[in-house]
Amino acid sequence: YVYQARMLNPSAAANAQIGFVYQFQDASTYYEVVFSPRGVAQLRRVQGGVVTVEKTAAYLQGGPNLWFDVELHRRGTQTTVRVNGNTVFLNAEQADLAGGLLGLVTHNTTGRFENVDEKGPYRTQPVCETFDDPFSFAQITDQGGPSEVVSGAYIIDSDAIPTATSLTGLSPENTSRWTLRDFGLRADL
Repeated sequence: YVYQARMLNPSAAANAQIGFVYQFQDASTYYEVVFSPRGVAQLRRVQGGVVTVEKTAAYLQGGPNLWFDVELHRRGTQTTVRVNGNTVFLNAEQADLAGGLLGLVTHNTTGRFENVDEKGPYRTQPVCETFDDPFSFAQITDQGGPSEVVSGAYIIDSDAIPTATSLTGLSPENTSRWTLRDFGLRADL
């Protein structure tokens, strides 16, 4: 998945940090990437409430009351972090925690976040367009995956949905033949 946001830290203190929490299991077990207003980024693991700094690096264009854009890329057990398009951490191995939730985090400051966006694989979400409602709008663009029309319903093989397939305006259905593999979430906080 890719998690991104625009962040602002109003504090000038070195211990005033803002960032992302990810692979969140509970309040004492998760990963986080945090940024101080002095241009220092840290990848940290919190396990059993004990904080371990796994990596530290400098990032450009940081400072108090300066907006900066952060992207967190997770692929398997590897984490890549970019700030304002510049790579800060590249393919850092973080294999201790599997799955979990995403969130925003602040330490010793009140951060501001804008344009929070998450894109990536999502658990199976069966969807189906039955074409029963003449007033509903559904747009299905299939670009290469196996598909068929069964009893007036458009079906895409759940094991072969290409990333370029667009499923818009579809309704949930209790069938294992449909899978929405990618999703996006955007929130302005």
